[in-house]
Amino acid sequence: VRAWLGWLLPRLVQWCRAFSSALAVAALRALGWDLCAEAAVGSVGGRSVLIFHRRDNVVSHQAASLQAALERRGLLEGEPNIRTMEVTCPGPGGWANHDFPLCADETAWTGLLRSVAWALGPQAAE
Repeated sequence: VRAWLGWLLPRLVQWCRAFSSALAVAALRALGWDLCAEAAVGSVGGRSVLIFHRRDNVVSHQAASLQAALERRGLLEGEPNIRTMEVTCPGPGGWANHDFPLCADETAWTGLLRSVAWALGPQAAE
């Protein structure tokens, strides 16, 4: 029974997360609140930094990450005005916590500061 539960519980949790995500998206769209970040990327002027964590406990990377969507469509390759920053440090208890303070991890904090400096730095004349 333990082995069966060990197999079943992770799958059940995954299904519940997917179902609740789909339900939340449907509810927000029904209320007229649909933020299509993919479509808006082209209209953003200047430089942008996309910060993401593949194991985020709030935003499903494959289902809802702007970085993942742009990567799937090939829109990140060769794009000089978009820089991505992958956060890999785990949050408390091993979770990839959505609200994890990046300043608590030296590598993440240094990466963030460099990315912000790049985004706000001198821009090439258009």
